[in-house]
Amino acid sequence: MNDQNSSDILLEDINHKLAAILEGQASLAGVPAQLQQIDNRLMSLEGDVKVVKAAITDFSQEQQAHGARLDRLETA
Repeated sequence: MNDQNSSDILLEDINHKLAAILEGQASLAGVPAQLQQIDNRLMSLEGDVKVVKAAITDFSQEQQAHGARLDRLETA
């Protein structure tokens, strides 16, 4: 193999690798928008979880109060 053939083979290999890199980069183009959508959905879920926690805490306190009232009625 002469130097020209070696250079041609190396250039072809580099071109192929660069094409693969560009193809991979193009497939990642929509990722930031998808991440933003996921972040928005997580923020919404976070708010929902806080509401559910508050409701459960309130319900638990009401149940404890009812239990205390029942205990007082049973001992009376």
